[in-house]
Amino acid sequence: MGKIAGIDLGTTFSALSILNESGKAEIVKNFDGDYLTESVVAFPSEEEGKAITGKDAKDHLEIEPDRVIKEVKRDMGTDKTYTVAGKEHTPFGISSMILKKLVQDSEKQHGKIEDVVVTIPANFSNEARQDTEKAIKEAGLNFKYIIEEPTAAALHYASSNSLAGKVMIYDFGGGTFDITIAEINGKDVICKTSHGDQRLGGTDIDRIILDKMKDAYKKDKGVDLVNNKAEEYNFTFLAEEIKKGLTKKEKISKMISGKEGDMKFTLTREEFEKNISTMMSKIDSLIDVTLDELNLKESDISNILLVGGSTRIPIVKKNILKRFNKEPLTGVNVDEAVSLGAALYAGKKADPKKLTAAQSEELKKIDLKTVCNFYFGSVILRENTEKQKLEPYNETMLAKNTPLPCSQTKTFYTMTDGQTAVECEIKQSLAEQGDPDFATTIWKGLLDNLPPNRPQGRPIEVTFSYDENGMMHCKYKDVESNIEMPVDLSIDKDKESDAPTANDFTIE
Repeated sequence: MGKIAGIDLGTTFSALSILNESGKAEIVKNFDGDYLTESVVAFPSEEEGKAITGKDAKDHLEIEPDRVIKEVKRDMGTDKTYTVAGKEHTPFGISSMILKKLVQDSEKQHGKIEDVVVTIPANFSNEARQDTEKAIKEAGLNFKYIIEEPTAAALHYASSNSLAGKVMIYDFGGGTFDITIAEINGKDVICKTSHGDQRLGGTDIDRIILDKMKDAYKKDKGVDLVNNKAEEYNFTFLAEEIKKGLTKKEKISKMISGKEGDMKFTLTREEFEKNISTMMSKIDSLIDVTLDELNLKESDISNILLVGGSTRIPIVKKNILKRFNKEPLTGVNVDEAVSLGAALYAGKKADPKKLTAAQSEELKKIDLKTVCNFYFGSVILRENTEKQKLEPYNETMLAKNTPLPCSQTKTFYTMTDGQTAVECEIKQSLAEQGDPDFATTIWKGLLDNLPPNRPQGRPIEVTFSYDENGMMHCKYKDVESNIEMPVDLSIDKDKESDAPTANDFTIE
């Protein structure tokens, strides 16, 4: 019987956990003997057709920096590409290689992986979710579900701690920040709401320190510290070392070597905390919005659960203690919680026939309920009574924080005699937006070939459904003719690409 796995596909590091025979989640070491794999892919010039991933790929930055791609998670759902040796790579294509590497390393040790659940940030757009689904399928994996990272972490915390009440999951990783509030009772987890920033993480902190190093060297030596891509990467790694050092020490000094010689660079924790104060203010604002959305006060939160390597920065715990008057919960590895929770969810969603009796018994104790993380609407024409004219209006079909799975059907009407087509536009937003200009368009199309010669006012049914995967499915239907246009937003056909994926390379 194959293994069931959960994968944390991260910006800087990724991890895979499997469900063991007793129904517990276990993180799997890669072939380097590490639990975390660098989310980096390199294409060495001397070995065409090969893609190396993880630590070896990161080390390759010193040799051929132009052949190394990293931090692609931030670009999921966008049109960004990366050029290596004349080939255009996409974020989901690179992600598929990372996923395949994780699975290969696990299968060599533990046997075939049957089903996988992969995690995403809570704030991922529909397009980014689509790209994640593509990456999973291009990696050749039997894709079951997507689960949001804070939710997966909450599941792991709940399975290994005695928790009750409203908890805040503070997820501060390498590239993204999410804040989620959930209700936990034993091993039952009900997510209430989430907010986040897809470009707020440890890599941004590294760049802040790097900028300080550049400024110091320029001031001391009169020349630039960084002059090419390889040097940029090397000094970024040094900045990361300084950041990590400041989690334990009040002051760190390093020698930095540039074109005009060496210079001692010193950074105190106090200076460091001032440098990242703007980032911490953004986090505070996201906490404000999340609490306000549920009409909660800090005193309503019973526990704060930390997730992600950036939560090790001392100012994080200091700010939490100051604001919530309680220490965040410890005792869980913040780097591993997401993949471990994803493995539990994978077991929960697996075909019961694939589970052992012990697994089934253990997983019965776990329950998870999630919510819609966006507002979804359909653009209609509505009369503006003040201006006495028809204007486009974004009609909310599904509201944020609606429990999943959910579905809503509304009826609208054709506007003119003889109308044979209806323009359809699906919108997504974090706040309820009636003005279509303030919501993101995630799909446009035409319900056409409708019967001719009909009077206006023919009913058009619009149905929006949101599944447990956090994926939208929509349908536009002309009631009288029964002509339908289903819209499957789980895969965007218009964004299919010939760019390379894991299928085109030998992955090592």
